[in-house]
Amino acid sequence: KKIVIIGGGSVGVELAGEIATETEGKKITLVHPHDSLIPGPFNPQLRTRLLQNLHNLGVEVLLNERVALDPSQSRLKYQSGSVTLNTVSGKTIDADLVFFATGAKVNSASYRTTFASSTDENGRLKVNELLQVEGFKTIFSVGDCSAVPESKMAFTGGLQAAHVAQNIKLMHSNRPLKPYVPGPPAIFVPTGRNGGSAQLPTKGGKVMGNMFTRAVKSSGLFVKNTWKNMNCRLTNESVVIEDGLVDPEDTERMAAIMKMPAGDVSVLLKGIKPGTVDDATENT
Repeated sequence: KKIVIIGGGSVGVELAGEIATETEGKKITLVHPHDSLIPGPFNPQLRTRLLQNLHNLGVEVLLNERVALDPSQSRLKYQSGSVTLNTVSGKTIDADLVFFATGAKVNSASYRTTFASSTDENGRLKVNELLQVEGFKTIFSVGDCSAVPESKMAFTGGLQAAHVAQNIKLMHSNRPLKPYVPGPPAIFVPTGRNGGSAQLPTKGGKVMGNMFTRAVKSSGLFVKNTWKNMNCRLTNESVVIEDGLVDPEDTERMAAIMKMPAGDVSVLLKGIKPGTVDDATENT
């Protein structure tokens, strides 16, 4: 009945939105140690929209509050059973289910000894502009374990992996490798199946609201694409993509983020000129 989520990053926000949307009679509290949700290089409008969505769903959001955790709790994903949480500021929060969404740490166990000299202070492998591990020409690093200055998300890891694959082909044909250029920050954060907010990988970081986020991610969470990546077919599944509301600057990158073919993205985003989306339309 009393659910507390510790951490207001994308995982904590999505989890709070899903629980609030799919259940009734639950008191949901999200506790975040900073003055705004979703840390990272994102547009403040994204955070404002997400905070409003959570408020509309009845989620209590406590900003600038840090829960005092003991070492055993800091390693948990969740904790069930009646418990009273204490914040550093002196507040108490009663809960019978606690989720810990305080951020992931790099699992460097497989390489931290062998590549000690190429590992940074966060446990990530230092790479050059070709995504080669520092000191090695035939070893590459992508995703969470790579120190490339880009948001650590599944779609960026996929973009990096595709780039490395192309560079390996170039290497085998004795052709010059191509540098990887990180794109603008982008993120899609559902707050339940009915909405959320998204920042597109365009100059200035255009922020979209409920309708766009629902069409792209909220309704299916990219599950169908995951099945496809495993060469499996998800049966009895119908995903409806609504008309989009933005004119992208990079269709291929948008396609990677949306987990859709570039042609489908072009159809989704056709006919919309920058600056034509107003808040009244976008909040539908």
